[in-house]
Amino acid sequence: DIVGDIYEVFMGSGYRGQEGQFFTPKNAVRALVEMVDPKAGEAIIDPACGAGGFLAETARWLGDTTDAQTCLFGVDKDPYLARLARLHGGLLCNHEFEVAAADSLAWRRDGFAGTRIHGMSGEFDVVLTNPPFGSRIVAADEEVSASFELAQGWRKDKTTGRYLKTGKSSRNTPPQVLFVERCLNLLRDGGRLGIVLPESVLSNLGHRYLVQYMLQHATPLAVIGMPESLFKTSGKGGTHTKVCLVVLEKSVAEPEHQIFMAEAKWCGHDSRGRTIPHDDIPAIVNRFAAHRAGEVIEQDHKGFLVALDRIRDLVLAPRLYDPEPVRSMDALRATHDLFRIGDLEDQGHLSLATGNEVGKLAYGTGDVPFVRTSDISSWEIKVDPKHGLSAEVFQRYASKQDVRSGDILLVRDGTYLIGTCAMVTSHDERMVYQSHLWKIRVLDSAPFDRYLMLAALSSAPCQAQIKSLSFTQDIIDSLGDRIRDVVVAVPKRASVRKKISDDVKHSIDARVEARELARRARVAIVA
Repeated sequence: DIVGDIYEVFMGSGYRGQEGQFFTPKNAVRALVEMVDPKAGEAIIDPACGAGGFLAETARWLGDTTDAQTCLFGVDKDPYLARLARLHGGLLCNHEFEVAAADSLAWRRDGFAGTRIHGMSGEFDVVLTNPPFGSRIVAADEEVSASFELAQGWRKDKTTGRYLKTGKSSRNTPPQVLFVERCLNLLRDGGRLGIVLPESVLSNLGHRYLVQYMLQHATPLAVIGMPESLFKTSGKGGTHTKVCLVVLEKSVAEPEHQIFMAEAKWCGHDSRGRTIPHDDIPAIVNRFAAHRAGEVIEQDHKGFLVALDRIRDLVLAPRLYDPEPVRSMDALRATHDLFRIGDLEDQGHLSLATGNEVGKLAYGTGDVPFVRTSDISSWEIKVDPKHGLSAEVFQRYASKQDVRSGDILLVRDGTYLIGTCAMVTSHDERMVYQSHLWKIRVLDSAPFDRYLMLAALSSAPCQAQIKSLSFTQDIIDSLGDRIRDVVVAVPKRASVRKKISDDVKHSIDARVEARELARRARVAIVA
């Protein structure tokens, strides 16, 4: 695909930088095309086609047929990209793709002149697309938004749990949300949609109405979580936005319908822009094909099945349903007692609290540590003196935060640090901690002590749960209140518990002693 390669190398980075758009990596394009499986004779469209990557891959999938020359359609609001997409088809198929330089969301006749596309809405067999997303993407204007159900305000009915339209327009609905409705409207009944969506659209509380809309109008065939590195092209290029590859069929699903889900751990590029040699995507696509063929598949992160009626709180993010963390915890039942954090809280054995944001103007006003997510590392609180607060600011939050020795701070929000823990010592009590941290206090009535809790939270099975329960909010992840669903495992044998507790206490005490020795040395040298 020489046009695609040239575009990505010479034009893609600059254009992305100006427009805030990110073009779909080829392994993701190939995966969506294979899973949707376009057939000869089907009408296929990409309503946000860019330079024609999905159209080109579909042409290759269909092979050297007349259909590949006449059944592929595209739309892009950028005339330059529309021309490039047509050229792409000319070089690949000896026949230009039929591409309109028009606004897919507005879907007005102007821009569609000379094409059949405008009149085919509702007649397409396949839609394959990566709608624009990103902070610089401009929302549709009010007139266009008014024509979309998903641009209306939605509220949750407390009695039924369903989301209902309020009848009022919602300002600045993200384009990727509107594109879901546009794509489903483009399809005939039984048609198939392959779409790239930010994971936040499938998981965040503010978009649950969208998931409800999708499930009302389509049957989810596959949802594949991609790693954050998928759209990274270099250390500074691309984006960390975590996305999912979603395959839908425009039909009404039965409650027992099995959704194929997977969570790819490896693919894309490293921080230097080099291609990661291991790629989970081909194995995931092969397993999806086996499932569609009626074969029994192995259940792990490369493919597992979730019944539609098991979808929790209208969340379609695959990592919430990944069976591996649950399996690893279940394997400990014979030798360990398992405790759900929410149950421990309900029984009065521990308390949970989050911190506060003090604002940047408070930084550097004193010597009281303001503890942030980046200050939590390897069971230790490493304070950055640049973020010291005044005594006045400390007093404002002291009684509310009530930080005590033995409290555990756990990172709640972030890109890579979620789940990282540290224990507050007697030297750390005079602090203010930020809202992105959970404070966990193990009370005297608890069935195990705070040192065992610190070790349990840091264990591999528990960290895997925390990762699966963390949802993407644009470019950062958040564990949120789902910490209450985390299960910790503590050995049944009292002697093993005591040994672990003693070891953790000794580790904490040794770190405190080393830190205090270093502090005294820094003071003594200039005394």
